Amino acid sequence: PAPCLIESSLRGRPNTPPKLLVLNSEGFTLWNNHFSRLKDIVQVWNDASKQSSGQDGQCAWLVTLVRAKHLSFSDFGVLVPFGSMARDGRRFLDVICELADAFLSEGFEDVLARQNKVDGKVETVEGKKGQKPQRKLVGDVGDIVVH
Repeated sequence: PAPCLIESSLRGRPNTPPKLLVLNSEGFTLWNNHFSRLKDIVQVWNDASKQSSGQDGQCAWLVTLVRAKHLSFSDFGVLVPFGSMARDGRRFLDVICELADAFLSEGFEDVLARQNKVDGKVETVEGKKGQKPQRKLVGDVGDIVVH
């Protein structure tokens, strides 16, 4: 997949792809096939931007939120505050909103630089009795990995 490029005559500017921000949950990052596809999309997006603009600037980012689950990207954990969702829900929403707002306005790279980043290392943790070990990213709730 590649960005849809609009003819330059329609906007009166070079035919550059729009910016792309992918905010990913930990589980989807650890899902190898899915994550590989996401990395390819982001790379193609950035390559298309370089080809159309002739500059090395980045227009697509892939960011994983450590400990985030699918539901972490909604307000569910804040509205229905039970267990770890009560504690973690607000943190996830704060990080997601800050990144998304900066991405849609200006200063995304500055906001990204202020986030608590980890390197994306994966560790294996023993599962509960009778369950297989689980993989997880090394880091704390709301840390991010910039790929």
